Amino acid sequence: MEKIPDWLKIWSELAEIRNTHFALQEEGQADHWSENARKFSDRVIERWQEPDTSRDFLKSTLLRNPESTLLDIGAGTGNWAIYLSPYAKKITALEPSAGMRAVLEENLMLSKPKVNNVTIMMGKWPETDVPEHDFSLCSHAMYGIPNFGEAVRKMNDITRKSCFLLIRAPLTNDPLAQIAQKVWGQPNDSPNFTIAYNALIQMGIYANVLFEENRSIHPKVYPSYESAFSDIKSRFGLENDSQFDTFIRSVLIDHLVQSENRWILQHNVKVGLISWNSIR
Repeated sequence: MEKIPDWLKIWSELAEIRNTHFALQEEGQADHWSENARKFSDRVIERWQEPDTSRDFLKSTLLRNPESTLLDIGAGTGNWAIYLSPYAKKITALEPSAGMRAVLEENLMLSKPKVNNVTIMMGKWPETDVPEHDFSLCSHAMYGIPNFGEAVRKMNDITRKSCFLLIRAPLTNDPLAQIAQKVWGQPNDSPNFTIAYNALIQMGIYANVLFEENRSIHPKVYPSYESAFSDIKSRFGLENDSQFDTFIRSVLIDHLVQSENRWILQHNVKVGLISWNSIR
């Protein structure tokens, strides 16, 4: 009989691989987001033109709990903080990146109606100490945190009511899932919903889940086929290992689409909103 996986260990291992990959991509840049934060914010705004069950759920939660406070962990460019600001008494936007914070400040100034209840705080999670809040939210900002258990425990400790994690849930036929299955013997190419939810159970937290109704397409754009191939190899730590080259190329043939001077790899994912009441 198969042993039960150590989901916390799997998260940690995949987070470390992810961080190494992105560190190589961003080598020489003091702050990767100094040049990319505005594009990130614009992409969020574009995606949010469509209905979103997660936004509706968080909005309704705050409406049922008037005068509540919210901690937005890894607030990025502030899209969540600004969206939820009319329904909260106070929101703390915690963000480590100077580039992200600059666009966050700009978005707050340009927001109509004016937002006056969002406080920006510099710091990483879970290293930064923050006061208690009624609710805590971490939207797609947990992938690079190797110690998932510590991050969750600290969320729980500073939250009086409920904690929320918004996290990607790749489909099993996703091209990166296919490669991960071949290379690592399991379909998780990076930290994601499957690992997080099982890790929570491992910690004794039986959380609720709400999936967005529609799958999302997150394209990865490359300037050439070979740059896509090199990036995928780096993502899996295979820069000096050629044993999976043929398989990776076969997956790219099926999923990489050329459009003018760009090569586009589409990732079909759902997004899950994981929530649990604070355990005191």
